[in-house]
Amino acid sequence: MSTAAAADMHLVPPPRGLLYHVGPAPNPFRWRLPAKLDLTAAITASGRFDAPNGDYATLYCATERYGALLEKLAPLRPIPDLRTRVEEVLSGAPDPQYDRIPGSAPFPADIFEALQMGIVAVDPDAQFIDVDDPKTHVALEKYGGKPLLQVLRISRIDRGTFLSPDRALTRRAAHELYQLAGGLAAGLRYTSAIAGDAECWAIWDHARSRLHDHDVEPIDVSSPDLKRALPRLGFKPPARSTALNNVHYVKLPANRLVWARVEETRERPSNSDHTFALAGSLHGMRRSRRVLTSSARDAVGTGQVASPRLSADPVTP
Repeated sequence: MSTAAAADMHLVPPPRGLLYHVGPAPNPFRWRLPAKLDLTAAITASGRFDAPNGDYATLYCATERYGALLEKLAPLRPIPDLRTRVEEVLSGAPDPQYDRIPGSAPFPADIFEALQMGIVAVDPDAQFIDVDDPKTHVALEKYGGKPLLQVLRISRIDRGTFLSPDRALTRRAAHELYQLAGGLAAGLRYTSAIAGDAECWAIWDHARSRLHDHDVEPIDVSSPDLKRALPRLGFKPPARSTALNNVHYVKLPANRLVWARVEETRERPSNSDHTFALAGSLHGMRRSRRVLTSSARDAVGTGQVASPRLSADPVTP
């Protein structure tokens, strides 16, 4: 980072305490290269500030456990008009054995069996670019100039640039900061787009040596942090007693953007296969509710079952 650029941007140190990241057990700290940005895709499923060319990884953390849970679970929040969209596409009366609408029941606590809370400390002398600060916006416009604004298809850079749901915009704007930093900044500091009281950090993989004291802990379904996060996402608190034995996320062959959740219950063997859409488009969904469920069963039977990851595959907010 040049002296002039460093002076123009707003750089901040990490928080004095620890950072938190929710990821798949047994190792939530996984540095995965993202998929390249596809500008032809109607919906881009990726992290907000992932490398557009997929050439470096980004670890997303939060200052509090609450923020980490909020960001991780946001892709699963209920879709307000999902019931109406399902009724418009599918024929036949609802089948209580198979048709369940997200948000109609308490958040299933069993999901957290596949996740862990990662805890990590960051070197106190590490520097992060604050993308909420107007000083950073002015610097990005100054060094990127008109060509950058044309690439981003915007007339100015402000907080809305980095809060946008358009991943083509946020990923390319963040990459411009990555290049401008020249490896001297550890990542970005930003406020969650889900809730303004959650402070978050995007750490670039070249700064992984600045992380230390890694630790993991199970996610407590009765914790104040989870109880604080779930209502923000439109969920009821998780049930105290769990009825689920095995949870898989299955990609339905009928539509690549529709995901189903297959539940196997211990208490009601007759209801051994339930499915409901979590997120995505209903375009191309088959009209039969039974066929929809059969598609999910076929996917399970042929081994086309995705591991229960909650951020990479569903559409992210």
